[in-house]
Amino acid sequence: MDKEWMKLKDRGAPEYLRGIKKFLDFAFTNGNAYQGSNARNVIKCPCSKCANVCYKARSEVRFDLLKNGFLRSYIIWDKHGETLVDISSQSDTNFVEDVLDDENMLDMLQVGCGVAGMGFVGNDETNVDGHNEKLQEPTGEALKFYRLLEDYKEPLLLDGSKVSKLVYIMKLLHLKCL
Repeated sequence: MDKEWMKLKDRGAPEYLRGIKKFLDFAFTNGNAYQGSNARNVIKCPCSKCANVCYKARSEVRFDLLKNGFLRSYIIWDKHGETLVDISSQSDTNFVEDVLDDENMLDMLQVGCGVAGMGFVGNDETNVDGHNEKLQEPTGEALKFYRLLEDYKEPLLLDGSKVSKLVYIMKLLHLKCL
């Protein structure tokens, strides 16, 4: 299934709207919808805010995908019935490159570290209330996450192309798994 529509910035584009319809048809027909508390069929919402955590009805998922966009790192729709067999039968040879695409890396880090939906804005010392005060230094898991962000931002020059340190490491790990 072609998923290029997921990368479109214009969420009102006909191609994006058709893609949402195809996704919803796929998700609700592949056995991953279940009857929620209001006797409605619901699925996990793959929008960038819900990040496959919240269960919502078809119309709510459609609204969220139009409003928030599709979670960029959600390439294999495994939470909605897609399997690796489905992926391997596709003729898309750039699948690994799509997964490891630099613009998706931040989303993958946020979901993988359990901070999905967090807007990373840099080293701003203004807190949520808008007060300017010294923030607490991160420790433990947060410190690991910020180190990954630094690796994400650190560029490497390989074969004349600019790629981040984290993307290069992930490509090496993928090759090791093959």
